[in-house]
Parts: sequence; structure tokens; C-alpha cells
Amino acid sequence: MAQELNRQQAAASVRIGAISASGAATPDDLNDALMAKAEQQGASGYRITSVSNMAPYSGTATLYR
Repeated sequence: MAQELNRQQAAASVRIGAISASGAATPDDLNDALMAKAEQQGASGYRITSVSNMAPYSGTATLYR
């Protein structure tokens, strides 16, 4: 299961890519969508880099291994 990383954890990890998700009804739904995509890409962790501030929510994340 991919874990959301903080800044220090991300800095100590190897970046392997980036993902995006959109159309989420809530911020929690967006986080779940980003986590699922991170797992599909084989990442052990992800760090959210942007989130829209209105529904439907969209966001991006950097993937790490």
C-alpha cells in the first residue's frame, strides 16, 4: 500500500514519476484516488503537490520508491 509522505520522507526517497486525479467529490476522495494511482504505478509512497480548492477536486502527486 502506498503511503502519503511528508517532505523529509520524500527527500530521502527516489522519485519515480508523477500522477494526477480529478473529479473527486471531497478532498478525502481525491487522496484515495491519488493513493490508488500510486499503487497502480508500483510506488511505495507519494507526496501531494497540488490540490484544487473547489469541488470537483483535482490534484497532482509525485511518486516515490
